[in-house]
Amino acid sequence: MTVIVEFINRMPLAGLMLVTAIGFTIGRLQFRGMSLGPAGGTLFAALPLGYLGVNFDALYGDGPRVFTIGTFGFVLFIYSVGFEAGPRFFSSIRDNNGWKFITIGLVVNVLALALCLAWSHFANLDEATTAGMSPLPSPTQSGWSGWC
Repeated sequence: MTVIVEFINRMPLAGLMLVTAIGFTIGRLQFRGMSLGPAGGTLFAALPLGYLGVNFDALYGDGPRVFTIGTFGFVLFIYSVGFEAGPRFFSSIRDNNGWKFITIGLVVNVLALALCLAWSHFANLDEATTAGMSPLPSPTQSGWSGWC
């Protein structure tokens, strides 16, 4: 098995093609009328191959390993899900129910921010603690650090 993994690691394109071919094959298999599809199949093919040690080190040389076969499968999975769900997402916004969900999401986040700011004001918390509790990325990026 190590001979095969070493061969694939010397030729990163072979690893990509292997993950894609195995993933599409797994994705076409049906169990009780359901299948994973190409995205799920690629994810399930990339994870064990990444676990076995198939990677893209040949692309990086002596540098740190940044991009593995498992990561590649996960990226393909996320891309495929977004590609499939994107048109339905925008069409659901046009429906009456889509705006309700957007409104609920905004209300929940604004309420969380308001509670965070009120709690930090009444409890005399410092900015770092308030930033850790807040739903915003950081007080310096959002411009609300002077509010506390």
